[in-house]
Amino acid sequence: MVFLFNNNLSFELSIDSCLTLIFKYSSKKDVAW
Repeated sequence: MVFLFNNNLSFELSIDSCLTLIFKYSSKKDVAW
């Protein structure tokens, strides 16, 4: 159970950081335009 929770947590965190990176990338792209 603990392992599953930790796995889920890190999965959500990785998705969150991916979205953050995408957001930063598109922000820079908009500035470049």
